[in-house]
Amino acid sequence: MNRFKSKWLAAVALLPLLCLADAAEFIVTTSLYPPTAGLEQWLYGTTASNVTARIGSPADVVGVNCLEFNGTSSVVEAPCALNYGSANYKLSAWFKKVTGASSLEMILDARDIDNDGIRLLTVNNRVYASHNEDDLISDLFSYDEWHFFVFERKGGSIYLTLDGGTTKSTSITSGDINVTTPAIIGRATYTAAQYLTGRIAHVKSEGAG
Repeated sequence: MNRFKSKWLAAVALLPLLCLADAAEFIVTTSLYPPTAGLEQWLYGTTASNVTARIGSPADVVGVNCLEFNGTSSVVEAPCALNYGSANYKLSAWFKKVTGASSLEMILDARDIDNDGIRLLTVNNRVYASHNEDDLISDLFSYDEWHFFVFERKGGSIYLTLDGGTTKSTSITSGDINVTTPAIIGRATYTAAQYLTGRIAHVKSEGAG
């Protein structure tokens, strides 16, 4: 087993988020979050506010479990930044945006105060992905259904794929990712706006972050 694979498996098996050299993943487990319990604290400094853990919900089978965001106050704050530098990276997640959500809602924000870094948000029924000032826009998605995106850097270009469909790409013109601001799921980093209304599962980072 190579070094990357062994670290990835450790992250999946042991904890919701761990800032490793190569990989990290947010997951929900029955042992950590019983279905009747509130979600207050994630391991290793990751905190969650007003987020509901959905354990084994038959209506939301995307592999295992998910987190539900209420659109007004739910947020998950990671203990580390997605500071990839010049390295290739891959971010992926399952998400469901529900009817009644605002037009602009954040999935993940890892930008600093100058708006450098990575941002993944929904604008109506499209995913917008940003690498510093370089942007990509996905194909259309449907509300109230699960969708899977992959956003990645390969060399001098970035790529965005939704549900295995057409891959959007563009060349990087705004430099590398050099940030120290911890990543946030479900809300923008420097405002209290753009909260997510819906559910998220399997948020995974692969790279040097």
